[in-house]
Amino acid sequence: MQKSTKNPLSESPEYKHLANDIPENYQWIAESAYYKALARSFAPDYNLTDWLEAKKDYEEMLSKQKKNGLVSLGATQDSG
Repeated sequence: MQKSTKNPLSESPEYKHLANDIPENYQWIAESAYYKALARSFAPDYNLTDWLEAKKDYEEMLSKQKKNGLVSLGATQDSG
C-alpha cells in the first residue's frame, strides 16, 4: 500500500478558510514593514506603526499603478 503524500490539514475546511483570508498583498506589506523596522535597528514598540505605514505605501503604489493602467481591477484585494 502506497503512503499518501497529501497533507491532511490542507483538506480541512478550517485550513482552506484560513488560506482564503490571507490577502495576496500580505507578503508585500510584511516585507516592507520588516525593512522599515530594520532601518530603525528594530527599535521596540513600532511594529504596528511599521505595518500601517507599509500598508499605506502599498495602497499608494497600487493607486498609482491603477491610475497608469498597470493593474486590472480584478487584481486588487483588501489588505485587512
